[in-house]
Amino acid sequence: MERNAKDFVKLNELLREKEELTAKLEERMNRWMYLEDLAEKIAAQSTV
Repeated sequence: MERNAKDFVKLNELLREKEELTAKLEERMNRWMYLEDLAEKIAAQSTV
């Protein structure tokens, strides 16, 4: 970003890409938390 600080078109592209990647990461983290919770529930049921 520093290299493109004066190139506003490129800076906007980089910011848009960062936002998209952040959204994908958040989506995947939420999925991971869901699956982790599900795995814990399955493990708890199998010990009963």
